[in-house]
Amino acid sequence: MDRSALFRLQSSPQEDRLLLFPPADSRARRLRDILALMKSVYYQHPSVKLQIIYDLHHEDFLNLEALTKGLSSKATALSLFRYEAISMTETKLLNGNLGKNLILGLCSPSNIIDIFSKIRHHRLKSHAAKWLFLLTDVSLQEDFLRSLEDLIFEGTYITILIRDSPGIYTALSSGVNEVGKIRFLFKGKWTSKSTEKMNKPLSYIMAPEDGNLYKDMRGRKMTITTIKCWPFFGLADMEDGGVQPTYGIDVMILEALASTLNFTFHIVTPEDGSWGLPQADGSVTGMIGMVARREADVALSVIGVNELRARVIDYTDYYYQGTLGIFSRAPKEKNRALAVLAPFTLEVWMYIITSILLVGPLLRLLSETSYRLLQTVPSASLQGFSFNLFRNFVVQGNQIASAHWPERLIFYFWYLFCLILSALYSGMLIAVLAIPAFETPINALEELPKAVQNGFTLGVMKDSTNEMIFKEAKEGIYKEVWSLFNHEDRPQSFVDGIATGVSRIYGSIL
Repeated sequence: MDRSALFRLQSSPQEDRLLLFPPADSRARRLRDILALMKSVYYQHPSVKLQIIYDLHHEDFLNLEALTKGLSSKATALSLFRYEAISMTETKLLNGNLGKNLILGLCSPSNIIDIFSKIRHHRLKSHAAKWLFLLTDVSLQEDFLRSLEDLIFEGTYITILIRDSPGIYTALSSGVNEVGKIRFLFKGKWTSKSTEKMNKPLSYIMAPEDGNLYKDMRGRKMTITTIKCWPFFGLADMEDGGVQPTYGIDVMILEALASTLNFTFHIVTPEDGSWGLPQADGSVTGMIGMVARREADVALSVIGVNELRARVIDYTDYYYQGTLGIFSRAPKEKNRALAVLAPFTLEVWMYIITSILLVGPLLRLLSETSYRLLQTVPSASLQGFSFNLFRNFVVQGNQIASAHWPERLIFYFWYLFCLILSALYSGMLIAVLAIPAFETPINALEELPKAVQNGFTLGVMKDSTNEMIFKEAKEGIYKEVWSLFNHEDRPQSFVDGIATGVSRIYGSIL
């Protein structure tokens, strides 16, 4: 298929009798009805973005200048698209998440069918967009409506105005019946003559908002996909191989919705047991994939919002704001084999050793200086000073008598230093031996690089929002953490379910 021109006009012998307006209608009549419809749209929906898609048979009278002449400032919210030149990008624009869109279709029935065939093939649906079509030929009305019902997705809102007589139209809107089938239902009459009493406002004849459309689902049976996720959705296995809900916040929400909106449900689970994400090969995994493939109506189980998922499914308003936590094994008790060294850190021990090695030579230097200047006998040799200082450190008496004040001052400060260290060491050693010491737990993302260096393996739920947070990060700690995962052996870091990850953590403890 040529993606640069997604919709191509298909000429056929019967195309002339499928035109939007029969050739006998005047150009003024056609343009007047369209302008009346557009004015009604802007009057009743001031914030709407109106986009018109038209085919070759309306090009002779449909132009932006003629349309905007009677719309004044509203023309800024108007876009025109020609049917035979709509590219893939423009099709996504028409049916994409661009706010409150209304697409006015001025095309023949066969071209309308072609439009929604392409939309169905590329899954370009959106609840943000509503479609409004005008038709004049009623001879193929039943066949056209049945064909269109088979093409459109649930959630695609379409209103069709079929002309009964000049300026008067019957309005049909798409809806869902109790078994989940799309059907067009009569909504009333609309006329371009605003003085007519039969005229229904567009806000009524157009497809209603979601809240009204599903206010009463008439006992419809819904397929709900979920995964076991405490404390939100508990599941119990059944003898027939299925599952049934048991407990959880989301279970209570589902039961309340079923009671309020009048529907029943049965539960299914994805084969891979994951939340799911669109993949590079075009497939979609997990619960998200089941909804995208129409294997389930709703996915419910603490589903995080991200851009990739929003391309294939629609979200409700969020009802729970989660947080990201770190789950690791409990810190181990430190080995007591070297408990005598535990009161001080390695840096403190290095400073103590350095001071012992330096103060001895310093005292010997002072003693040599006194000998040269005052002609006195040195107090001790280098070995004698160093050994005596070490004796002081381990709380032994002093065996050197010095008659010089510089040496005495150094001895006094050294005694004080040793006394303080001895008191600190004794108190901390008693605490270490009395109370078990544990490893420092992992409390922040910034501590994960060091944890990985110490032998920890970093893991996350596969195809989850948490994975996306790290994967899509452009800078900062999240990008750094993403590099810590085991990308060469992905199953080591990207687990299939919460139970798998927890069992691995427990296994590392045993």
